Amino acid sequence: MKKKILKKATAALLAAVVFTSACASQSTGNAEKNETSVSESDTEKADKSSSDESLPAFDKSGTIEESTIYDQDGVTITAKSLTYTDDAAVVLLDLSNGTDKDLTFVSGSMGYSANSINGYMVDDGFVNVDVTPGNHAQETMEFDLQTLQIYGINAIADMKVSFEIEDADNNSTYTGSLDLPTSLADKVDTSGDPYQSTIVSDAALNTVQMKMMAFSNEEPVQAGDLTVLSEAMLELENGQTGVLLEVRNDGSEYRYVGVDGITVNGLKVCSRNWTGDIIAPGCTALVDITLDDVLSEAGRNQLSMKEFGSLGFHLTVYASDYNTELATAQVQIENPDADASWKDDGAELYNDGGIVIRSAGRPFEDEDDNLYAHLYFIVQNNSGSDISITDSYEDAFALNTLMTDYLMYSVRLNDGEIGLVDLEINLDELETNGLSDLSSVTSADMRFTLDFGEDEKDIDIHAEYK
Repeated sequence: MKKKILKKATAALLAAVVFTSACASQSTGNAEKNETSVSESDTEKADKSSSDESLPAFDKSGTIEESTIYDQDGVTITAKSLTYTDDAAVVLLDLSNGTDKDLTFVSGSMGYSANSINGYMVDDGFVNVDVTPGNHAQETMEFDLQTLQIYGINAIADMKVSFEIEDADNNSTYTGSLDLPTSLADKVDTSGDPYQSTIVSDAALNTVQMKMMAFSNEEPVQAGDLTVLSEAMLELENGQTGVLLEVRNDGSEYRYVGVDGITVNGLKVCSRNWTGDIIAPGCTALVDITLDDVLSEAGRNQLSMKEFGSLGFHLTVYASDYNTELATAQVQIENPDADASWKDDGAELYNDGGIVIRSAGRPFEDEDDNLYAHLYFIVQNNSGSDISITDSYEDAFALNTLMTDYLMYSVRLNDGEIGLVDLEINLDELETNGLSDLSSVTSADMRFTLDFGEDEKDIDIHAEYK
């Protein structure tokens, strides 16, 4: 699950499912090149000395003139006004359907989101409306002002909105970025990197009630047209840990960036694609990862992992078709003051050909997961080859010798890597099998498939719990 960590410090802070992005050609200020970690004592001192610092009031003087921003094949989009509430900028649009088919206009959704303000792509501006032939609809787009200020935006100089327009036959048209310059277009300095200078400020951190744990902009990472400009690890208001990765698209085409192969404290905990979004040309995305969603507190406790000391992941750049892979890079974020240790001392269940599988304890419940219990195994790959660990596509899992349904994502390990295999066991299934009390589980049997690319090997694992 992906969650926004720049929203207001309310329930919405971690409830919205998003990938926060930014089109970086604007605003003011540059953060000095640095790589720092912030200890708890330093943070507490900063809180005491600067708790009254806050971001300045947002300049709400920017307006737009009514204009048609899209007119093609019988479809028109007219921007009518830009107004403000206490906490949002509001754009009023007229969406007109002059075709002979029903149309759906979508913007700012999980499926299609490419809106930007002052060059910063934002998740806000959600619209999803059906318009029948010959009719039109008036809809508003709302943009959270506090989120804009965290980007370093204190006044709106330029807006770009984008729509997917789908007809009744599921044919989609993409408008691309539609320009909406405001009355402040020639008055606001749009140079520099406002995000970097803002995110490290006490005013910004106080506003969203976060603490900076580590920040680095010292060594940009290149992946094709994309450049990773900075990494920030933050403690959120609720005590969870979040990461913001600043990624700029220096190319002339839209790019899709995906994050997979997530490693926490040297342990690969997620091989599949975790998050991703399109980045427009000349734009920068703030890739947002809440680490507690990747590895929960209950999961960390199972591994005796105290803190998030490091985060590594694979950044993959795709063409805008989402399929054509263009470039990759490995990104690493370090919090050197954290205790990154964890225990890998469980019983050895398999050891052959450089592959070792160990138990990580009996099944356990996670209070943040009301559907599944979890059973962990640790796999070390020193086979000399990259491997994938999957299930055997058979009903080959049993607890206390009783066949049990489960869910498992495949795990990809490069040679030399160590990874986590997580079997998710439906809680209703456990109740049906009389195993609701997980302390009563004394054994587990599982058949894994080791995939070496050209060859596969099925192995049977037996674990006992006291």
